[in-house]
Amino acid sequence: MQAKSQIRIVILFSIIAFLLSTGVLMWGWVSSSCSMGGKCEQLSIGDWANISMAISSVFVLVIGIIGITLLATVETSDYKLAEKVKDDIAKLLSTLAMINFKSNGQIQANIDDELEIIDDFLLTPTFLAVDILLGKNYKKDDDSSVSPLLFKVKLTTIKSHPKKYSALLIGDLENIIDDTFIGDIIEQVSDASSLVSNYLLYSETVRTIIENNKDEERQQAEETKKQVKILQGILNSGIQDPNIDMFLAAMTDDGEGVKKALENGGDISATMGDIKQKYSVFFI
Repeated sequence: MQAKSQIRIVILFSIIAFLLSTGVLMWGWVSSSCSMGGKCEQLSIGDWANISMAISSVFVLVIGIIGITLLATVETSDYKLAEKVKDDIAKLLSTLAMINFKSNGQIQANIDDELEIIDDFLLTPTFLAVDILLGKNYKKDDDSSVSPLLFKVKLTTIKSHPKKYSALLIGDLENIIDDTFIGDIIEQVSDASSLVSNYLLYSETVRTIIENNKDEERQQAEETKKQVKILQGILNSGIQDPNIDMFLAAMTDDGEGVKKALENGGDISATMGDIKQKYSVFFI
């Protein structure tokens, strides 16, 4: 629960308590000053003083409750985390605005300090959460949707085009930042394990890395298959070479074959480059 909401609730209940307490006190004092079925007597100055002290005590109690509640709320880790997220976003926006201003053609001031703040932001949980949410919400056919990959590219390469990229990034943030988005960021960073798992699931960077690794694995598998075919062709031509036997066995996960090739004189320090050089005519 937000601090403001807690304060409102405390104030509401305090007002209710104050009104009830005051009403009871007034009724009690008036009743005690009236004779049964007779005319009520005028309250003395001392009576009003007592009532005033009672009311003051209620106010002191209310102020104490509000102060303790606010202190307890501010000291909670969730509150601090929420404030840190808001501070990160505000600092990013102000930094981008300053970069844009300093990159004006008539000023051309040094922006090293601002670039350092950008670098620091890229290492915060807030940035991870932003990257996750952009990845979840991105729609290629929606012009107003912010691409997580382009957002990151502009942030990491802003030094090369400070005026252009800072303006574009400010526009991106204007499109995505609202109370709901801030709340989603806070929710993401409040749970470290979920933050990591969601980053691996939704981050455009992680997906790109995974796809690149898959492409590399496919290319490596194709290259290995091609090399196995060539090495088998060399052996089928009548050439006997324990190093070829060793590489063939290694490429096909044949442990016994590797052991046998080494026993037959295979050189453990030999490389595929050595074989390609020795039998270059087969690798054309």
